[in-house]
Amino acid sequence: MRKARKPKKPTRESQLSPDVREQRRLIALFLGMACDNGRKIGTAACGIYAFFDFDGAAIYVGQTKERVSTRIRRHMTNRRTDAVAMKVLDPAEVAKIRVWPFWDLQTTPADEGKKVWARRRSAILDAAEWTVYDALRNQPDMVIDILNEKLPPKRDPIELPKFYEASIVNPASSDRLNHKDERIARRASTIAALAQIVKERDVSLGLRRTLIKQADRLHRLAEERFDQLVAETPPDEAERELIGKEAEDIGVARPANA
Repeated sequence: MRKARKPKKPTRESQLSPDVREQRRLIALFLGMACDNGRKIGTAACGIYAFFDFDGAAIYVGQTKERVSTRIRRHMTNRRTDAVAMKVLDPAEVAKIRVWPFWDLQTTPADEGKKVWARRRSAILDAAEWTVYDALRNQPDMVIDILNEKLPPKRDPIELPKFYEASIVNPASSDRLNHKDERIARRASTIAALAQIVKERDVSLGLRRTLIKQADRLHRLAEERFDQLVAETPPDEAERELIGKEAEDIGVARPANA
């Protein structure tokens, strides 16, 4: 008689929700995409990256000297990253990733010492990060809601390499994930968790500024959803829902904008 096979232990990947698994798949595809030089985006040792939400708003800008794939996965798939652990960034709100790979910073020049090169490389990436941030915030029609705890320090702008970008949201689930009520609930949950951290720890002024920015984003989205529903509701019905019958019975004046 054959021994019954032990059931396979579920993998960590299989235990994730379908939305998270799909997002990770699309991130992997993006990081494996070939640049013009034939190298994969994720293999760049240095680069600048930016995350955008479902509205196209830039919500995070960063730099890396450890490999693009490592840094982006830390933010998007690894809960140990500071930005996620401190509830600065909600990976579920990231709909698009853009990366500027700096291939010419891959290796130390033969005629330059390691320490000198490390300082020069850091200076270049600092300038590049500021250039990206400044360009995004000054781009016409671009909403910029940078949630970084620390904003990039101002530097002289430099010429940036070509960027690569991709959506990390499956079109099949985009309508659901991008639904304003869904996003309002996610943002409210993120704010509650961030506010709890602010209450319990000695946090930086930068993190408190992030809390304000998250609250602004929640208010704007809730207001957009409210205005959308008011526009879709017959005026008489909207009035009944906004002004209670009791108020009418006792002669309370209607708001001028009701």
